[in-house]
Amino acid sequence: MVATAGISAIWAVTLYGLAFQHRTAKRDNNNNNGSQPRRGRDRYRPQDNVGSQSNRLPRGRLVPDDSSRKTGDVLPPPPPLTSADRPRPSYFTCRHMYENILMEELQRIAQNERLALTSPFPGVVRIEPNHALDTSLWDPVYALQALPNAVVVSGQSINDLAQEVETALLAEDMHIRTVTALRAAPRGSLAVHALVPGMCKGQGKPLSQRRCTKVSEKLVDRLRPQFAAARKLASSNYTLPPCNLGRQDQPERWVWQVLLLTPTVVTASLTRCSTFSSGATWPNWHLPAGMAQVDIEGGERDIPSSAYRKLLEAFWCWRNTPIPGSQVVDLGASPGGWTAVLRRLGCSVTAVDRTVLASNLMNDDGVTFVQGDAFAFVPEYIKLESTVLDKAIDDTWMVSDIIAYPDRIHQLLSRWCGNHWAQFVVVTIKFQGSQITWSDIDTAIDICRGHGYEARVKHFFNNKNEVTLMAHEKRDLPRDGSRYDFGRPFYPLTIPVPDSSITC
Repeated sequence: MVATAGISAIWAVTLYGLAFQHRTAKRDNNNNNGSQPRRGRDRYRPQDNVGSQSNRLPRGRLVPDDSSRKTGDVLPPPPPLTSADRPRPSYFTCRHMYENILMEELQRIAQNERLALTSPFPGVVRIEPNHALDTSLWDPVYALQALPNAVVVSGQSINDLAQEVETALLAEDMHIRTVTALRAAPRGSLAVHALVPGMCKGQGKPLSQRRCTKVSEKLVDRLRPQFAAARKLASSNYTLPPCNLGRQDQPERWVWQVLLLTPTVVTASLTRCSTFSSGATWPNWHLPAGMAQVDIEGGERDIPSSAYRKLLEAFWCWRNTPIPGSQVVDLGASPGGWTAVLRRLGCSVTAVDRTVLASNLMNDDGVTFVQGDAFAFVPEYIKLESTVLDKAIDDTWMVSDIIAYPDRIHQLLSRWCGNHWAQFVVVTIKFQGSQITWSDIDTAIDICRGHGYEARVKHFFNNKNEVTLMAHEKRDLPRDGSRYDFGRPFYPLTIPVPDSSITC
């Protein structure tokens, strides 16, 4: 018995030792590959071995979600600083996870001229300077915002960064014409945007936003004594300049963007915006990072689909929205997300679909539901399918988020734009699979322009494997404030502070 007990004790000690060695080896292995979570202040210290060669994302690859950039990960190195005698890079922002598609599009725009493209942060794409190309006027479909001809500067303090940005963009002899033009710009025409990379993910409180805002505020303090464009408009004297949808004589706009890449490195861009006939600008003067506030308070109760956000993004980016009383046809309307938003704007909506809408919309006196084929529908004010108007009836809209192949959308655009059945058109073009068929986008734009419509296509933050086409007839239409001064940016502007906005 004693011998048996002794043998059992020896086996117990041996097994315990083997188990201890296994746990120790597993712990050491976890520590070596960086998967073991660190505690306390160690979490914020960089690890030399984080992101081994087998799992590290190469520069420019898509970052699938927030988990791939957790606290403690090694941040990408800051870009090289720019100098006065060297060409400047340009930056574009996009919805995170679409960086590769944006880079593909930029290379497509450049055609045979090879671009050096990187994505240093999710939702940020950088173009290295190229002597043969002027990228300042590029308006890619997949870009939410542009920072053309940017400088990259460094500074230890907020004051240092503001001073370096001002010096780099204003004190260089090669840009004296820009400074002269800015001095002559009208009061209140300059917008200053404080940006950080986390905005491209739609984060509510992105990292370093407060620091970047303080840098921008210091910059504004330095600019106001020199430039009337940076000074506030007196609210009592503010009048909206007249706008015409068929013309380009829109008010002058400048945008100064400050993108904080690290706590001590900033890239900044000063640009006179190009203006579209709809009142929209590029770069986007009204929306920092191109991000619009499109969440409707209480919308989850009476709006049956989250797809309404895409329509609001189109309105806010386009700077154009239906006025109360507008006649709107919503093709492929079910379950009624877009129809619900249009009703909140006071529109009279004809909703067309094979499937009925949500019950609250079916009982809405402002909604006329037509059950049938959206592609065969003829609006009541047209009467005959063969009717071709010289110009569309004022304030008529056709909107569609229907699921269909691009060639079917092309047929829809040919029918409505070719016959001038609507003055304004907002249509989603959906793609099959993961590949973007650029020719489908080009064809849609060509159809609209061929029938006398001005067209623009954008991939908004709430778009997925699809893009949104916005088009309007090119003709004079005096505009009042009800179409123009509306919408809210998702992130605040440093200047100007919006006086009012139209919300749903």
